[in-house]
Amino acid sequence: MVLGKVLRLRTADMCPDRESLRDPFELDRAAYGVDRSRLLERLVAEGVGEPLVAGSERGDASGYALARPGRAATYVGPVIGDDSRSIGRLAEGMLARFAGQEVCLDRHRGGHLEPELLAQRGLTLRRSLFRMYHGARLDAGTARSIGASAGPEFG
Repeated sequence: MVLGKVLRLRTADMCPDRESLRDPFELDRAAYGVDRSRLLERLVAEGVGEPLVAGSERGDASGYALARPGRAATYVGPVIGDDSRSIGRLAEGMLARFAGQEVCLDRHRGGHLEPELLAQRGLTLRRSLFRMYHGARLDAGTARSIGASAGPEFG
């Protein structure tokens, strides 16, 4: 988890759009290997502000980001995107909304979200999460398209 007050931000060039969440739900399904649409609908309904949806040059969604209220800070995640550019834009867009406020997110190790981007914005590492399993190892939730999770309680 990285936590801190967000510094030096600009608004990303995308617009929030709940109507275009169908494509992001497909991106999420591809990233996690399961249908999490009910969870995502709940996170959107209980979220802080509208979801951010990044568009590709083809006109479909290339990623999305959500935020929700946390106990001590606004929680940013999940952040899902096709590539590091999409995820970086989404993360910057979400962080811009909360400039000057305490924010936390759980960056996915091995994902496209670069830790340098977060450090440049004033966030610092507070904890490391480890993926644990019992029995056969599953690769669900390990895709590079996961920049940040919805939190350890959600994945």
